[in-house]
Parts: sequence; structure tokens; C-alpha cells
Amino acid sequence: MLRRSAGVALLLAGAWVACAEPERPAGRQVLIEGIADERARLEDTRDRDPGSIENRIALGEVYYRTAREFLDLERDEERYLLFLARSVDEFLAAVEIDPE
Repeated sequence: MLRRSAGVALLLAGAWVACAEPERPAGRQVLIEGIADERARLEDTRDRDPGSIENRIALGEVYYRTAREFLDLERDEERYLLFLARSVDEFLAAVEIDPE
């Protein structure tokens, strides 16, 4: 009887863990917020100075990191593709400003 109760308890615990919302580690949350802050700052700079190649490249890199976060951590392919497209757009804009 005790063995059967222990088995049921393990099954219930496994089901609870499987249904529970995954919690982000605090360090990961800080990283995500840091990327979002950097992205906002670079977007603001781009809007004020659209001809800055350095800023366009930096923003393209941040958009790419954002895309990877959505794919790797959130399993959100739609937002991954959205930010991947934004990344490519920024890199192309930098090349259009100065092809060399």
C-alpha cells in the first residue's frame, strides 16, 4: 500500500511540474531586460540619426540577439522571424549607406 501511494504521489508531482509555468531564472530576466533597454536606446538613436552606419549595425546585432531569445527561450517562432527580419533590414540599411 505504501509503495502504491508513493507511486501515485510521484505521478501527481510529475504532472504538476509538467503543467507548471516555467519560471525564468533571475539572471535571464535581467539579460532580457538589458537587451530591451539597449534596443530602445539604439532605435531612438537611429530615428535621430538614420545615417549612422555604426548604429545600424549595432541595432541589427541587437535585433538578432532579440530574435534568438524569442526562439531559444520563449519558443516563439513568430517573434523570432519578426526580429530576424528587422535585423536583416538594419544590416541592409548600413550597406546602402556605405557599400564598403
